[in-house]
Amino acid sequence: MLRSLLDVLRDAAGVFAPRRLPWHVLAVALTFACVVTGIDGWVAQTFRDTAIRRSAFIAGRVGLWTPIAGPAAMLAFGWIRRDRRLVRGGAFLAEAEVVALAVCAAYKAVTGRPGPTQLHDLDDASRVFRFGFLRGGVYWGWPSSHVMVAVAGAVALSLLYAERRTVTWIALAYAAAMAVLVSVSFHWFSDVVAGVIVGTVIGRVVGTRGGPTATPRRGAAR
Repeated sequence: MLRSLLDVLRDAAGVFAPRRLPWHVLAVALTFACVVTGIDGWVAQTFRDTAIRRSAFIAGRVGLWTPIAGPAAMLAFGWIRRDRRLVRGGAFLAEAEVVALAVCAAYKAVTGRPGPTQLHDLDDASRVFRFGFLRGGVYWGWPSSHVMVAVAGAVALSLLYAERRTVTWIALAYAAAMAVLVSVSFHWFSDVVAGVIVGTVIGRVVGTRGGPTATPRRGAAR
């Protein structure tokens, strides 16, 4: 059973439910702390013009294609094997990633923060936010969509397949790797911190609603 648009919109709204707003506030507060203490500028300056940073840019491509390939593979294999649970898991994973992408784009649209690859004076540049609407587009900015999507998907999978620790460890390891690589390449450190926090909220909303199911593995898909 694929998710309906109404289900997706309901879960997206749930990310901003009153009881979850403190997590968004925490993301903002930690970002403020990273900016005013100079942590953002220090991390960017430390890895600037290093082999580590140049190698870490691979996260851009990995973070682009993995969220597409993952759900697509689960849905395809689920339909082929008539595995209803795998199809359901693929649908919920795709939903978590789509909601994360939408939430992140909304935040970027109003914060307008340029990335460390766009400016030269990294210490001062880390303090730049262009608050408004679409003053900085929705591609670059705060939070990191690569990280938010990766974390949302990983948390959702860990809840959907809670009894399978291997799935949980692989998903969380991927999300952690994305966070580390992105934080030393094309995003500020605080962009990544915010992405992890809000992505976790999204993953819990979607994964909890999906929940682990004991659906028969074969012959149940229609």
